[in-house]
Amino acid sequence: MPRPGPRSSKSKACSCRVYGIDAETAFHLLTWRSQVTNTKLRTLAETILRQVRHDPEPPELRERLGHLLLTAHRHT
Repeated sequence: MPRPGPRSSKSKACSCRVYGIDAETAFHLLTWRSQVTNTKLRTLAETILRQVRHDPEPPELRERLGHLLLTAHRHT
């Protein structure tokens, strides 16, 4: 399995915090979405991080991250 780069690691950490999952599960989650959407993992991670940085409401972060995870491939 490839090692995550810095952007993937940050996206993974975000997923860990929001969903309460461990790093390995978060990486599998990002890898799964990358494969399902045929989007490079790096591109998916960059898109998620770019969008999350603009999210001003922490209580909505889980919903926002879930939406981004499912739609980031459309915004690349």
